[in-house]
Amino acid sequence: MVLKNVEAIPATDPSGIIKLRDSIYAADLFIVAASHLKLFSWISLNKPPSMSEICAEFKIKERPTDVMLTLLKSYNLITEKFGRFYLTELAQEHLVDSAEREIFQKVLMFIFIQMFFTTGMGMM
Repeated sequence: MVLKNVEAIPATDPSGIIKLRDSIYAADLFIVAASHLKLFSWISLNKPPSMSEICAEFKIKERPTDVMLTLLKSYNLITEKFGRFYLTELAQEHLVDSAEREIFQKVLMFIFIQMFFTTGMGMM
């Protein structure tokens, strides 16, 4: 498909489609932060880190780190003050490995079970 007039205003608003696309990656990004990187546990031991310290520790470039931290801020899991990142009480209580009420493994199991049944693999 070739757009004939790229400057023309569309008749409909495509922002919902863009939000849907973005939301597809949000769950994966959260899982990577919590499970693979163990970011919440690391922040609890190294607080308050800066973005550059997070980038260096996990060998991640600034742009994807910024996207991840922005997502986690929107979920009320971290806050930023003067360029430093802090865990919220919610993240500290439930997402740090040493937390008494650490629930991430339960959440991860729920996600995998949901994926298993929605892909039809659970029906075999």
